[in-house]
Amino acid sequence: MGLTSPGLPYLLALLGFIVLIAIVLGWPWLARRTLPRIYLRFLSICVLQALVLGLIFVVVNNEGEFYSSWSDLFGTDASGRASIVAAGPVDTASRNLLSVTARSAVRLAGGHQGGVLENVRIDGQLSGLSVAGSVYLPAAYAARGRLPEFPVVTVVSDATTSGSSPYSATRLAQSAATEIAAGRMVPVVIVMLPATVGGVDQACLNLPPVLRRGVQQRPAIEGGTFFAQDLPDAIGSAYRVRTTPASWALVGGQSGGYCALQLAMDYSYVFSVAVAPRASYVSPPGAAAQLPGPFRQQDDLLWQLRHLPPAPVSVLFAGPGSAAGGGQAASFISLAQRPMRVSTMQLDGGNWPLARVLDWVAAAVDSPGAQRPAGGTG
Repeated sequence: MGLTSPGLPYLLALLGFIVLIAIVLGWPWLARRTLPRIYLRFLSICVLQALVLGLIFVVVNNEGEFYSSWSDLFGTDASGRASIVAAGPVDTASRNLLSVTARSAVRLAGGHQGGVLENVRIDGQLSGLSVAGSVYLPAAYAARGRLPEFPVVTVVSDATTSGSSPYSATRLAQSAATEIAAGRMVPVVIVMLPATVGGVDQACLNLPPVLRRGVQQRPAIEGGTFFAQDLPDAIGSAYRVRTTPASWALVGGQSGGYCALQLAMDYSYVFSVAVAPRASYVSPPGAAAQLPGPFRQQDDLLWQLRHLPPAPVSVLFAGPGSAAGGGQAASFISLAQRPMRVSTMQLDGGNWPLARVLDWVAAAVDSPGAQRPAGGTG
């Protein structure tokens, strides 16, 4: 049972009550003046005191969020949330921000090498989140000679592990490799991550802890911190990638579209491009929709468009239907103002429906503003 588990205080209270009843009922037997009974009296009192003190510690820790896990408490957690202050530069590569758990080749028709797909785990140093994902490295990444740095496209979708979805890691890697080999897409590094982080969040947001009657039912979830700070640190420490916001883009699936838009609007100093389905974005999904007024407003995209300065990002809404139509995203498009730029695109058919989306977003991060989809609006 975790240190911050909601059931731990109740378990400690129950054990303390059982030990107290056992001491009261068994005291006539324990009161005999023999060495074993004296030892048992001492031991029973120590156990009761330990349970009471443990209960007090757990309740106070849940309120103050001093320790997030048992390993954090005992100093054995290498990836827990920590604040490091250093007089000089910190070697991020030494912090094991990213670990590769598996690697497979991406093959093109005819057996040609199309790159490498790596399964990775990213341990967020600031958010405390540990997230499993995939990273596609194009064939040019391993080429000999000059070692360039590559733009980064982050795909956020809960379908990255589903082999039948266009947003699955294997299909995205195969689609990108095919487009790169055909010369329609510049080589980019693609990071594929789930939209649900912390078990409940589907919008990559920073969510406050849930408290009920003074007891923490769920700790805070630092989804925004993970994607905007931990992710660039981890990818930058492990791969040769560009670090400027003009070279970082987000692509959201059905479960990650809100996430892509929210991150680009809130962290335009990290991401300059966002791609999302033509869906309705009138309210945040998941737990964010249950937040009280002020907290919910700051995660409401339409409220941000109405009341906050527009972010200097390029947004593409892609989906079935006419390339020029906004569809369910029309409310968002009607409120967007410069320097935000909004375009629309029709998805392709066949095996690679996201091929043109990848072409567009790769061109955008390789040469910002150079590519606009045919029939788009801006």
